Amino acid sequence: MASDDSTESGDARGPEHTADGHHVIIDGRRWRATDPSIPDAFRQELVDELMAARRAMKAQDSDARRRV
Repeated sequence: MASDDSTESGDARGPEHTADGHHVIIDGRRWRATDPSIPDAFRQELVDELMAARRAMKAQDSDARRRV
């Protein structure tokens, strides 16, 4: 397989990551992870906005689709 399929050992803080840090391994499947080069504070701002936009989608806000 490709080199990004190799994994590092997981730890108690979360799921196992690929060597490049761009994917997590959950039940043997690779899932995209947060870009490791994004600073934690900015990542949290992005996550907060995404979650707010998803709540707005559920409430059928007309601007929500663009935000997500």
